[in-house]
Amino acid sequence: ISLNMTQEAEDLGKLVILILSDIKLLDSPFLNVENILKFVDNPYLRIDDNIQHILGTVLEEVKKLPEVSKEEEAKQYLIIADERFKNYQEKKREKDIYSIRYNLSKNLSDIYTSISEEKLLHLYSEVEKEFSKFYGQINKEDESGFKANLTPNQGGLTFEVDFYNRGFFPPNALHSEGHQDGMGLCLYFALAKRLMGNDFTFCLLDDVLVSVDINHRREFCRFLKSEFPHTQFVITTHDEIWAKNLNTEGVVKSSKQMLHFRKWTVNDGPLVWDAKEVWDEIDNLLTNNQMTEAAHNLRRYLEYILGELAYKLRVKLEARASTSYDLGEILPAVVAQYKEYLRKAKETANSWNQRDQVHKLEELDKTFGEIYKRTNAEQWSINPLVHYNAWANFTKNDFNPVKNEFSNLLKQLRCESCNNWIYASPIKGVVELIRCDCGNVNLNLKKKH
Repeated sequence: ISLNMTQEAEDLGKLVILILSDIKLLDSPFLNVENILKFVDNPYLRIDDNIQHILGTVLEEVKKLPEVSKEEEAKQYLIIADERFKNYQEKKREKDIYSIRYNLSKNLSDIYTSISEEKLLHLYSEVEKEFSKFYGQINKEDESGFKANLTPNQGGLTFEVDFYNRGFFPPNALHSEGHQDGMGLCLYFALAKRLMGNDFTFCLLDDVLVSVDINHRREFCRFLKSEFPHTQFVITTHDEIWAKNLNTEGVVKSSKQMLHFRKWTVNDGPLVWDAKEVWDEIDNLLTNNQMTEAAHNLRRYLEYILGELAYKLRVKLEARASTSYDLGEILPAVVAQYKEYLRKAKETANSWNQRDQVHKLEELDKTFGEIYKRTNAEQWSINPLVHYNAWANFTKNDFNPVKNEFSNLLKQLRCESCNNWIYASPIKGVVELIRCDCGNVNLNLKKKH
């Protein structure tokens, strides 16, 4: 049937929408009591004359349709049945194909899972041993027999550690934050060693021992040396004591391998305590008559570098929690210690009858003393009314000689050949040598018996 009833169709569509809204009302009778009462009073409100006319027209056209014979019904049934049978056959073929693919995929998955689990179990076992060994090394004073369990668990991993032979627990159950940090590092190194082997040649550690105490940090240094001698480590830290531990324990073998950032800006990045750079910066400030900034930079540099020299020369200073000293404290102490070493070196040279060496040391002592005197530091340090902040009140002509003499003073404590600071050797026990990295500076303190 073909009916040209476009407008009528739109009207019927609107009727359908209204009837659907009525159904919603009837689905929630208690929420729409008033509207339902109106609907019940006149249920045929939606069927107006226009709709009745449209429905009547459609009904008349339907009545004109011919009656379908039983043969025609059977034919239509067979056509539909044939179509559905062909669809069934096609889907069955697809099912057989996908069943084969499923079985192949499942077999592959099972093989992969089996091999993966076997490899992972082996890896867990190896990592478990390495992890326990590493952690026992770092904490050998109280947990040398430490053990851990790494057990697969429903696609995850159960990680439990021994607590002083009282059973196995998660790391965060009973161990301190510092011990947990140590475990994290040991687990990382155990995995790196197992997975990378000899290819583990570079490692960056960014302030990883913040919550670990000093004794365990020292053991960590020894651990790095013994377990990973062929790995290049780049280590950052805010802790100056641990930085010195890295040096004393031989992880850092020379001063050239250490950089100390003196400041950092977004535009310029980090700036290190480089002597040439600092002196150039001070000269630029003086050129612009920025005396306060120049004095501040000089003082900060001297306090930093003399702190390093105090450590290298094993200067005895008053113990304090902050381990920081101002210029009035640390400069006289470093100067006095160095002059004491020169005195002992002269006595040693005399004991070995090395007259040329004695003469050389006397000249060195004399030059060093004269330079120190010209800095006026000796007078300032004993006068409580004059402090190094007085530099800020100098003129450029007043300040330049002071700056130059301090520069000359520091040159006396640095090797001209390798450009490294001198240091006392050994780092523990009785000092036997004052030397530099290249050996050009070599003051013997071991007398002839």
